[in-house]
Parts: sequence; structure tokens; C-alpha cells
Amino acid sequence: MAQMADRWATKIVALPIFSDAFAKAVLRSPFANLAFVLAMEVRTAQEFALQVSEWAPQLDAEFRDDLLRSPFMLEQFWTLAFSVEKPFLESTVTQLGFGLCEAPMPPISAETARARRVGAIKALTERPVHPPKKLLKTATGPASATPLLDQENAARWKWAARLEAIGKKAGSFSKLLLETTNESGLSAAEIARLRQLVLSSGAPRTMAVHVSNWERFAEWAESKGIVLHPVTSAKLIQYALHLDNNECGPSVIPTFRTSVKWVTSKLAIECPDVDHAGLLAIQNEVISKRAKTLKEAVPIPTAVVRCLELFVMDEVEPQAARLFIWWWLCMVFASLRYDDALHVKPGELTMSEEGMFGGGMGFMQQEDLDRDFWMRDLNTREAFRSAPAQYQRSLQWLRHFAKHALNHYHEGDPEEFKSLEVQVLKLTAHSARVTMLDAAVHAGRSTEEIGLQANWKNPGPLVLKYTRNRSAIPAKMVQQLVQDMLTQCHPVEETEEVELDAVDRSSFNQAHFYVKTDGSRSSYDYRYHCSAEEDDNVLACGRVSIADCTDVGSFLPDASVLCKHCARARPDVVAQGSA
Repeated sequence: MAQMADRWATKIVALPIFSDAFAKAVLRSPFANLAFVLAMEVRTAQEFALQVSEWAPQLDAEFRDDLLRSPFMLEQFWTLAFSVEKPFLESTVTQLGFGLCEAPMPPISAETARARRVGAIKALTERPVHPPKKLLKTATGPASATPLLDQENAARWKWAARLEAIGKKAGSFSKLLLETTNESGLSAAEIARLRQLVLSSGAPRTMAVHVSNWERFAEWAESKGIVLHPVTSAKLIQYALHLDNNECGPSVIPTFRTSVKWVTSKLAIECPDVDHAGLLAIQNEVISKRAKTLKEAVPIPTAVVRCLELFVMDEVEPQAARLFIWWWLCMVFASLRYDDALHVKPGELTMSEEGMFGGGMGFMQQEDLDRDFWMRDLNTREAFRSAPAQYQRSLQWLRHFAKHALNHYHEGDPEEFKSLEVQVLKLTAHSARVTMLDAAVHAGRSTEEIGLQANWKNPGPLVLKYTRNRSAIPAKMVQQLVQDMLTQCHPVEETEEVELDAVDRSSFNQAHFYVKTDGSRSSYDYRYHCSAEEDDNVLACGRVSIADCTDVGSFLPDASVLCKHCARARPDVVAQGSA
């Protein structure tokens, strides 16, 4: 039985999540017997790790340190052992000769067997008197009562494990992972619990930023053949010069300095002087150069945006290049900064009829979306790299494809083409941010619309008070800009002999819908109401005052939720909703 138990434990510790030292320590300890592990009076993986730490003095000193070095591996070992409890016990009793201890069925007579056979055939051939009703499939809810909290804890443990890996690479320079006792008299179990709390404390997003910055710093040092530890101010200055040569943003070096202080304080590594005069001088120079670039960024000309749209829709062009330019167009229409667009998680996007917003992306499941960046780096016109998009390479690709799109899709005089080609060479990564804002200012749009499009914190007290769907205002502004461009550049000109009387069914002047929010309401008042065809300040039904209602936009979820009196007054709205 001991050999069988060792076989089960060997299968578990052979998984790649366990180190060789930990696997050997488990197989040499009493915990190699899964029956012993399952008999321990613990209910969670954390309790198992604490129990092992409390039993540490009774364990053999040869494998004690390897076993207690990683509480995370102890928790994973107990989780896997607990999950195989049922097949382990079934295998154990079978090997002992008891089988599954099931009582044999009593023998039956030939008449009973014949009667059962006849009854079974009759049940299969005859139609049931009362056919079973079809049950509607109910949506299975989450197994946990707090799914969001569980998701946050999972992300926290993920980055805690990567932080622990950084400490292991630091070796003796990380005092957090070396000390098992201290002068305060804490036991090994208390030290392990304290270490676990230190590694997992913090917001997941903060942990992700600081750990990722340190990992990039370590990768750079390894590529240059530089020994990372001990970390000195000279190495920080070298890395800052490397970031400056790659034309990093103005906030990259200050964020990196904060990450160095955060990681070294977490892992008890001696922190270098992050306020070194040379490091601060490089930071100030980068801020002065890059901040000026951001403030003076030229917008992408409208003609160039049109050519890029035609490039994306051209199926002859490579798919990777079209997807890359589509990402830039998303930045243009959302007025996003380059860094903000890069660090958008694909799993937090969703597509609706109005546009693409934050949420859960269900239309991009062809590849693994479990990453913390949106667009991968374009290696060639036909293929991506697995790394995130790089600032300088992305900007060069944008200029290249913009010139290519101008050569293939632009229609105009040569002078305009030369002017656009010169403007393309002046584009920066911040040009996508200012394109729609520049067009909105020149079109005379309101301050509230521009503020919401730019995602400023205080777009105006009136907008914050009366707007329920804030994303509808910038979306309407974009639609109005497109409508103005179509009106000003319409290819058909009205003459005396021709009268343009056709109705444009794709017009943006749609009916607005309202829901009563003020005053007393009955169940009927929760229906949607639409504006009258003659006057947008009056409801079509005339039964509810528009002052007591809230504008919910120009999208009707379903024709059945519309007020029946409004439906009689506006049959065109019902027809559009049904379509």
C-alpha cells in the first residue's frame, strides 16, 4: 500500500508546477502517502500549508527546508491530492481485495426476468400517455457567491507567484524568502504566513504594472549580459538611457522608478538610489522632449483617415496589416492615447450596434486573449510577433501604411497629394488622440461633447447631471460629423431638371426614446416613449410630460416595449424596431 501511495504522489509532484527539490522533499516525507494527507484535519490549502509549517520541527532536517520554502507549492499539492481522493480510495480498496464493497444483486427467477423483458419492450413500443414537457434550460449561475472577488483574488495570486519568482532569482539578495525565524520569536508557520501576506498584498492592477516593469528591466539586463543583482544606480541609469533611445513616453521612467522602490520593498532587496542626479536628469530630458511632442502632435488629415479605412476594407491587402491599421483607426475614433490603447485587455472589450466598448469580448475568440495588451507587434505585412506592439515600430508602420494608402486610394489633385504626404511624415503616436478632437473643434461642437469624447474627468456639471448614457453623446457627435462630411461632399448635385425627393433611410435624424423617471409611476410608465414627428420636445402619445422623462438614446431594444399610443402615432418607428 505504501508503494501504491508513493505512485499517486509521484504522479502529482511530476507536474511542471513543482520544482525538483520540492518533489524530492515530498516523496521523502510522510506526505507522500495520500491517505495520510487526506486524513489531516484541514479544509483548505492554506490550512494545510500552516499545518505542515507547525509540524516542521518533527520533520527530517534533510528535506525540511525544501518542503517549506514555497507555501504556494504546498497549497497546490494539497489541492491536487484532495481532487484525486475518490479515485485514490477506489484504487486502494481494489488493491486490498475488497473491490468497491458493493453487495451482489440477488438472483431472480426466469418468470421475473421474462416479465421484465416484456414490460421493457412494451414501454419502448407504446407511445406515452403523458409525454414529458420540455424544460427550458436555465442559465447556470456562478459556483461562488462572490465571482468578482474570486476573480480578483486569482489575479492577485498570479502576480504574487511572479513576484515570488523574482525573489527566487535574486537569491540571497532577497531577505524575504531567506529568513525563516527572526528576533521577535515568530515560528516558521507564522513567518510563512507573513511572507504569503506580503507577496499577495496590493491591488492586482498595481501589482501587474510594477512586476511587469521589473521583468522588462531584468530581460534587458540579461540581453546585455549584465548581472542584475546587486541593483545599483548605474544599472538604472543604463536602462533609462535604453528607454530614451527607444523614444519612450514621458511617464515611463517615473513609473519605472516607482516600480523599483515597490519591488525592492516587497522582497526586502536593498533599494538603490532612485533619486540619483543622473537618473533624474535623463527623466527631465525625456519629459521635456516627449511632452512637447504630445502637445504639438498634428492630427491625421481626414483624407488620410479615409484612405486608411479603404485599406482596412480591401481584402487584397494582408490580413495582419489590415488588423494593425484597424487598431489605429480605433484609437482615432475613440481619441485614445497610444499607451492606453496598447494596454487595453482584449477580454474586456465588447461589440454592440453603437460601437465597441469595455465589457466581455465574444467576437474575438480565434486566439488566446488572456494577455494584458491589445495589439501584438507587427513583424511583417503578413505576420505578428508574440510581443506587444512597440512604440517606434508602430509609428513607422503607421507612416508606411498611410503613404501606401494615399498612393492606392487617394483621388485628388497632385498638390493636395504632396501636402498630405508631407503631413504623414509629421505624424506621431499622439496624432490619433487629437484627430477627432481637432475635427470636433473645427466643426463647432459643444464643450460637453468634446469633453466626453476626450474622456476628461469634468466634462461639465449639466452633462453629468442629465446624461444617463454618456457614450451616446460622443457617438452622436461622430455620426453628425460624418453626416456633415457627406452633405458637404455629396457627389450628386441638384439641377433645375432633377428633383431629389428620395428618402434616405440611413439618415442619422432618428427618433429619440424616453423613459419616465420622475413623479409617481405605474407598471405601464416603465415602457419606452418616442418623440413626436413634428416636435422633438413632445412625446408622440401625449400622455406623459417629457420633463418627467429621461432621454435613453435613439435605440429601441424591441418594438414590444414601446408605448402602444406612441406606436400608433409613429408607425415608422415600429417598422424600424421590427426590422
